[in-house]
Amino acid sequence: MAHEILPETILHNHYKIIKCIYSAKFSNVYLAEDTEENKHVVIKELLNEAIDSKDREQALKKFCEEIEIYKKLKHDNMASVIDSFSSESAILSENKQFIVMEYIKGQTLRQIKEKYESSSSVKDQKKTTEEEEQQGNIAPDLVGQWISQISDALSYLSEQYPPVLFYYLSPDHIIITEDNQVKLINFGLGRFFRSGPLKSNQLMGIPGYASSEQYGIKPIDHKSDMFGIGAIAYYLLTKDNPETHPLNFKPVRTLNPLVSLQFGRFISRCLQMKPEERFENYTDFKEKLNSIAFSEVQLSDMIKKKEEVEKKKKIIQKQTVGTEITGVTQTLLWTINKYIPTNYLIIIGAVILIGLIYILSNSLSPADTTAPIAYLLEYGSNNIMVLDIKKGEIIKKIEISITSNGGLAISPDKKYLYATTITDKISVVDLTTCKEINNIIVQNGPVCIFSSYKGDKLFVINKSSGSVTAIENSSMLVIDTISVGEGPITGTILPNDQELYICNYSSNNVSAINLADKQLTTISVEKRPMGIIASPSGQKLYVTNSDAESISIIDVKEKTVTNTIPVPTGLTDILITSDGKTMYAANPENKTIVIIDTGRNEVVGEIQVKENISSITISPDEKYLYICNPSQSEKIPSKILIYNMTSKLKIREINIKNYQCRKLVCTPSTQKKDKIK
Repeated sequence: MAHEILPETILHNHYKIIKCIYSAKFSNVYLAEDTEENKHVVIKELLNEAIDSKDREQALKKFCEEIEIYKKLKHDNMASVIDSFSSESAILSENKQFIVMEYIKGQTLRQIKEKYESSSSVKDQKKTTEEEEQQGNIAPDLVGQWISQISDALSYLSEQYPPVLFYYLSPDHIIITEDNQVKLINFGLGRFFRSGPLKSNQLMGIPGYASSEQYGIKPIDHKSDMFGIGAIAYYLLTKDNPETHPLNFKPVRTLNPLVSLQFGRFISRCLQMKPEERFENYTDFKEKLNSIAFSEVQLSDMIKKKEEVEKKKKIIQKQTVGTEITGVTQTLLWTINKYIPTNYLIIIGAVILIGLIYILSNSLSPADTTAPIAYLLEYGSNNIMVLDIKKGEIIKKIEISITSNGGLAISPDKKYLYATTITDKISVVDLTTCKEINNIIVQNGPVCIFSSYKGDKLFVINKSSGSVTAIENSSMLVIDTISVGEGPITGTILPNDQELYICNYSSNNVSAINLADKQLTTISVEKRPMGIIASPSGQKLYVTNSDAESISIIDVKEKTVTNTIPVPTGLTDILITSDGKTMYAANPENKTIVIIDTGRNEVVGEIQVKENISSITISPDEKYLYICNPSQSEKIPSKILIYNMTSKLKIREINIKNYQCRKLVCTPSTQKKDKIK
């Protein structure tokens, strides 16, 4: 540890030491008084480790060159470097350097976080989930404001020539002033005074906030500081301290549900292990940051305001239309009374009334919105709900022996229901008795399940083990297991039942598997594929890339991407109509359904759902779109939203008294499949 300088000591003729405010192995930080300017400053003392005089001289030369650059830097979100000097005696006989910086009054992010955590521990434990800062976590919108300011400072540094890197981002090196302004207070200048060459695994940064390349694995650039921003946001928004497990982060929303899906994705992108998978530059970083809501509460408020504006517009439009109709109606009635006898008017009126009743009953009747029966997965529980959409109510609950985790499928013959579970087992339910009859052991992490068109085979995607398990439906025995890419998440089978296609979320590709010879072909797509669907002809596949603004079109014969469709980022589930002309893709980030014309390969419309979307399903007759709308609060029910696929209007919603409903499947259509071309 560096030897502390005593209070009242005068350095460089006019800096009087007040006290040591931070001490480490090779540096100390002091609060001091500049007696010439009559103001407080901060002085950082650096110990030059280099033993060899040539090494020490070289380190000092580099330090002096860079400190001159720092003195010229001026930004609202950075503490200014005011001065620098060496020990009072001969420069090369001493090994201490000093940096004088602007004194910032405020609290470090770590101090703020610790205050939130300590205050939450003594508060009433009966608070609701969305009260204050979710028991010690800082509000997402406040964190969003802070990282925006941090990125402004780092963007400024990256624009210098040569670019300047911060290196040592951490909650200790960022101060928030009394007026909520961010100030970066430390630079990585101490790196010049480390002894010996940099080892391949030697860390240049703070554990938990340093990127993989800062361990000497790859060259360091501005994307390393982006990683630090993501790690700081993670630290502030969760109770999981990244310093205890560097480079290993959980999805933020699993630890803090108040964080919006958009903000969670944003942080995850900052924390990507590969620099090329982070934001390209700070312009892209800020554009994305400025376009998202940080919290679910904030997002809800934005939607409410938008709805209020639209409601006012509709009222004005109705008033205008009403005035016009009144004038037209008066003229029409005068004409009718003049030329048509009263008894004829009564008959005409009766006919019109009967016609209106017929039209309304057929267009608004719940009977038209149904598949006969739907099955609704109660995520994270042991229940599958049987839903009568016509009645709009749960008519039965099927209990399974193991907690479900999201995957649900029904056999084409309507005899069996299959659910993935949190273990390595698939729960099988007999739909005749609505009782669980089997648990089929697969590999680790089953997340998705689907059947062949003939119904003779079942396929399970195992995310954790990176594999697909094939099950014979009649015997319910595993007949094959095939390794695929990293993080497989969803898949589909061609209508001819000859080839499987699996989306590998983590490796950004699709695995094509020939079921006859088990030959595997890897097809590269764009970032984070999450949804896949085959055209009815079986000639094309459409893949939603959730972290890119595209849908990849794969030619099945060539096994390659032949085209892309420009779409908003964040698409997940994707469906296609039986004629292959229209696709519907869910966008949970924007709370919309994107409509795509496959003939033109472009977006032709959008359904403004304005509520959470976890999955989408088309009714067997293809007249209706069912949207599963999970609630994030026990006090608010989940809903099934029903949209008319012709008008694209919501015609009904069904409240489900459970806040974790995630997946809905309908009994299959009895319509014949198109023949394979």
